[in-house]
Order: sequence, then structure tokens, then C-alpha cells
Amino acid sequence: MVATLAAIALVAAGPPAAPYLRAPAGRLPARVTPGGITVLPNGRLLTPTGRRLYVQENLFQVLVSPDGSRVVGIHDGGFSVFHPGARSGVFHRRRQVAPAGAFSRDGARFVLSRGDDGAIEVLDGRTFASQAVVSAKDGDHSDPYVNDLVLSPDGRLAYGVDVAHQRVLVFDLEARKLAASVAAGRQPYALCLDEAGGALFVANIGLLDYSLIPPPRPGRGSPRGITRPAFGFPSPAAEKGVEFEGRRVPGLGTARVPDAQSVYRYDLADPVRPRLTHRAKAGLLIHAPAAGGKAVGGSAPNAVLTRGGRLYVSCANNDVVQVFDARTLRALGRITLSPGPLAAGLRGVIPSGMALNRAGTRLYVCESGLNSVAVVDPRTQRVLGRIPTGWFPTQVRLSPDERTLYIATQKGLGRGPRGAKHPRRPGDVRYGYPDMPGMIDAAPVPADAQLAGLTRRVLANNGLEDRTREARALPRRPIPVFPGAASREITHVVFITKENHTFDGIFGGLPGADGEPDYAEFGLQGWIKERVRAERLPIMPNHIRLARQFAISENFYMEPQASGDGHRWLVGVYPSLWTTRVFYSGWHFRPTDRAKGRLASFGSNGSQIPEDYLENGSLWEHLHRGGIPFRNYGEGFEFPGQDEGPGTSRTGSFLIVNHPMSQVLWDNTCWEFPVYNNFIPDIARVEWFKEDLERNYRRKGRPIPRFMNITLCNDHGAEPRPKDGYPYVASFMADNDLALGRLVEYLTRLPEWRRMAIFVTQDDPGA
Repeated sequence: MVATLAAIALVAAGPPAAPYLRAPAGRLPARVTPGGITVLPNGRLLTPTGRRLYVQENLFQVLVSPDGSRVVGIHDGGFSVFHPGARSGVFHRRRQVAPAGAFSRDGARFVLSRGDDGAIEVLDGRTFASQAVVSAKDGDHSDPYVNDLVLSPDGRLAYGVDVAHQRVLVFDLEARKLAASVAAGRQPYALCLDEAGGALFVANIGLLDYSLIPPPRPGRGSPRGITRPAFGFPSPAAEKGVEFEGRRVPGLGTARVPDAQSVYRYDLADPVRPRLTHRAKAGLLIHAPAAGGKAVGGSAPNAVLTRGGRLYVSCANNDVVQVFDARTLRALGRITLSPGPLAAGLRGVIPSGMALNRAGTRLYVCESGLNSVAVVDPRTQRVLGRIPTGWFPTQVRLSPDERTLYIATQKGLGRGPRGAKHPRRPGDVRYGYPDMPGMIDAAPVPADAQLAGLTRRVLANNGLEDRTREARALPRRPIPVFPGAASREITHVVFITKENHTFDGIFGGLPGADGEPDYAEFGLQGWIKERVRAERLPIMPNHIRLARQFAISENFYMEPQASGDGHRWLVGVYPSLWTTRVFYSGWHFRPTDRAKGRLASFGSNGSQIPEDYLENGSLWEHLHRGGIPFRNYGEGFEFPGQDEGPGTSRTGSFLIVNHPMSQVLWDNTCWEFPVYNNFIPDIARVEWFKEDLERNYRRKGRPIPRFMNITLCNDHGAEPRPKDGYPYVASFMADNDLALGRLVEYLTRLPEWRRMAIFVTQDDPGA
């Protein structure tokens, strides 16, 4: 949808060359059908094969015991164990856990990462009784996070990657202690051993090393931080640092060093002392020539697998699996996972976890963005077909008899319509599970003859069918159906983004809409929850009037769950694998230069940092490539660890880490308009927007930008602050509603109004 906004004003160079693709759901509403076809919020379909094994939320890892008698899914709050044929598993609760674990080769031992506890846990591999917790902390490393694990062939040692302190760990499981650690690259994310246990391979997913911003010189700036990003990226200032607000903001160096988005090989001649022997960059280098002209982001190597002298590396942002010589790390080739000519030049397959059969003839690759697993012949490096899965598969394992694929899908079948009046019923197989349970697909390994049909299903589920004939039969409309075709009616686009609401929360009582009035807390017959519905009154009347006077979509959905990935969605990108993992089940932010990996963790803060720039960039790069003048008000610099408390700066923030902003966005942002901050009224935001447009464009006789992004975020809500004029949570909604009304009123008085399209949307439905 957001990419469409940018495309409206692009000038067509000739007849449309791109095919017409559309969401396969058509007009069907989003819905979950546990035994049938599920319609996702993005209009795609799910038709997973095999048995569906449900677990707790955010399933990122699945493991199979060597004898095949135990299948383990690692998810939020612990792990679940299934036995063959079972429909439900045994949930083992843990206060902290990371989606990382491993069985010993005899199955007698199971080791699990304890995530932010900074430790691993050793368990009996058959009963899962806890035997020991081994800390990864030492005097110089107080904030470790073990993100992946593998055991030595004899099961006596465990190797892990500490993404926080950026090192490889060696645990002695007999002595139950951390035996050694050696340096890794930036944000080491995944690792594997060769068959003999003589070499260890690590994928480093990080791009840059960030630093805390130093305090200012006396009287020269705020000790809380800097009020906006000191530089854009890429730029000389970002590389070398700059003087800004009374201090020297350190630079980031370059992303082209071997440490960044690379693979490392360690020799294990001495198993307790890994020795780094080779390093290689993985995937397409950042800023290298690419399908979109130049790669905006890096490759995101996130999974490694080795067999028969070859190393396979999943590069999530480039949609490739790169193949290396396992001894020298010499590049041998790339397995391209593009789903076909209809998607030429596009990205979003998102390869992640992999499995290889014993004969080395079939490589299975999770395609997180297509909700499928690719079946690859590694000898020819050709994709043979695809298997449909649940939502966002991240890991795949083969059963020992190689008849079953166990596929971890982070989001299972999704949430579906939920609310107090729409609970799950006892007959629902997901009854008793949390809102969006993860799901293990226990899918039969398909014969080659079955792959053609399964592949057609995957392509249809993702809307990868050319419907150009259908499009040519459609009546002409203001927004062209073909990318690159110019609108005859629309010359200016205003994109107004808001926070954390469902359709029903505001529009549930809208006459003629498919809504639920009993959920419309902020509608015309809304209520103040602190008064327990004692009276009915209009909370957001301008929203309702605009919907009635102009248009509203009752079958339009926000794909994200919360702001961390919601704001990525707002700027026209699919949340990357790195973003999805860090946001939903990642390591926490901690303000220390001694744990560089911690400085990249963003929580609910919604702005991109270079680690999750995609190959083709975002809305901003799309506008820039198309030559569309734009202006950004309030988006793009809500970074990890940011101070969003009361303040005196119009930007509404204090940054404490030297995170950069996309250079294209940095060049086109109004710094007199605040980022997300509930201490700044939305009505003030509107006045500051008007002030900027009048001062910098209209009074100077300059044409206003053809695309304007405006953030009105107080409908997020916060704790009541009666002294500030917010006696109720609904007060924030009323402020937002008044601001939206005043903003639209101002825009209608501009000469560009008659050829202007205004879009208003939330960033997410408030989880």
C-alpha cells in the first residue's frame, strides 16, 4: 500500500511493463481457518501441509532428537516437546530463553540458551530435567546473550555465539563452566560445525558498531543526549564523526570491513581454543550495484550449514543462499530464490533456516517472506519447487528417516478476528493458547512429482499470478493499477500516520460498515473507561465525519502487531528477518559500549537503522529514485534507547547512541517537528507543520512537496496527566482527533487541494 502512495505521482515512460499482481484474497476479509485456508492481513493465503503442532508465541526454532522421538520448539516463555503422532506438546516454562538449543549426538543431553540471563542450561535430553545452568558472564562481559548453539561430536563442549559482546563462546559441559571465548564479527548470529567437528563457522549479521554519545562540554548541550541524528548514512560525517550540540559524536567507520555481514571460519584443532583462519563477505555488499540500481542495505547472513566440503549461507535481504568452499571460504556460487519472472527485481523471499538430506541431494530452505520452504538441488544450485507452510517459517529440520520436515513458523496461522465477543471456542485446536501461537508444520517430504502442484499453490498464495487481462477490464481510476503509470488526477499525496488502533475501536459503530459497535470506545457513541461507560459521548468525531464525507476501507489491515515493526511497514518495507527476530524474540537494549550488540536492539522504537535497510531501500529511496520531492514530518528517528520524556526540543527526543538516519530521509526531514512523544500535543504538531510549509515553501513561492509524511501519534495514549490537560486516556484520542480535523481543514485551503490524495492510517492495531 505505501509503495502505491509513492507510485501515484511517478511519470510513466511508456506503456506499463510490469505485470498486474494483486492480493489473492480479493475482497475476502482476514480470517483464520485452522483446518483450511487462512487469509492473512496482507491478503495472502496460508495452506500449510501436514500436521499442525501449536506452541506458544514467536516460535523461531525447532529441533529433532537424533532418534526422532522428540521434537522441540523453542518460543516465548520456554520450549515445548512433542512425541511422534502427538497433537499437543509438553510446555516447559522458562523466565528467559533465546531460540537456540542443541541435542548431543546420542540424544542424552539437551542444551538451551537462557537469553537475557546470559547463560546456557544443560538438561537431560530424554526427560528434559534441568541439570545445570552455566553462565557466560565474566569480568569483562557482563551482558551476554547466546543467540545460537551447537555441541561438539562427543557432546562434551558447547559452542555459542554471544551477539551482545560479539564473540564465540566455548562451554565445558563436564566442568560446567565457560572455558574460553574468542572475538567474532559484528552481531554474530548463527553457527555450525562441520561433520567431523574440526571447523566452526559463524554468520555475522551486524553491519555497524554503534557507540554511546558522550556528554557535552559544560554549557554546550543537553546531558540527556542530542536532539536529532547527527548525520545521515551513508556520508563522510557518518563514517568519521562530527561536532554536534557541544560534543564530538563518534563516527561509525565503514560497513565494508570483514567484520560486517560476513562469515568466519575457525579451526578446532584444539577444540577449546577456536582459531580464526578465514573470513569472507556474504551476499551482496551494501551499496554495490543491484537490481534497484544500488543496494541500499546489506545482505543479512543469518543461517549457516555445511556438508561435503561446502558451506551454505542464507542471505535474507538478497534472497540468495551463497555457497562457499568450507576450507577456504572461496565463493562457489549462489542459489537464487526469486519465485519467477513476475517478481524479477523484487525482494522479499527472506531465506532463513536450512536443512540438507544425508545424500546431499536436497537442500530445504525456509522462505520466511513467501510462507514456504524451497526444495533445492545443491548440485545444480537450482530450485526444484516449493512447499507451502504457516506464517513466517524460520527453521526446518529433517526427521532421521527423512520422511518428515519439521518447520518452525513464527506466527503460525496468525491471530484472526479477536475480541471479548469473539473468543476461541473449545472446539478450536488453538483453544487455550495465546493470541497468536507459533506452529510447527510436520510436513511429509514431497516426491519430486508433487513439487509442481505444491509450487503452484505457493505462487497462488502469494498473488504471483499475472492478472493483466483482469486489470485491463477495470474502469479507469485515479490510482493506476500498473506500477509506474502516472495518475491523471493526483499530483500531491499526504500520508498521515497514527498509532495503535483497530478499525472497530473508532469506526465500529459507523453506519453501513462491517464493524462491531460494542468495541467502538472512541467513536461517536464512545465512552471514558475511567468512568466505566457511565455516559456516551463522541471521542473522535472528526474521524467519523471524514470517513462519511470521503471514504474508508473496512477491509484494510495493518500487518504488524506493534510499533517496532509497524513503523517499518509504514515506510513501505517488509520487516526484515533481523527486525522480526530482534523485535519479537531478541536481546534487550542496554546502554553500554562494552556490549556493542545491545546498542542495536530497538524494542518498540520504530525507525530503521542500517541493519534493517533492505536491498531496494524503503519509501524514501523509492521517492528519491523517482525524482519526487518529499518532506518528512516526524518519522524516521525513533532509535534504540531514545529518551522520549518531557523536554524542550521540538524534535521531542534525545538520542543517546550514534545511530544514523537514512541520508535520503535526513536530507528531507523537518527538524522543527517532533518524532513520537506523548508529551507533545498533536494540535501543536499541526501548527508546526503549517508553520514550516508557510515559511519554507509558500512565502518563498516554492512549490510544496509532492509527497508529505505527517505523524500524529498521540492516539497511542498514555497514562492520564490531568495537570497537562489529559485527565483520561480518551483525552489523548480527542487531541489526535482535533489535530486531524485542523490538518485536513488547512490542506483543503491550499491550491493543490483539488489534485491531492490524503491517506490516514495507523501503524499497528495495538497488538
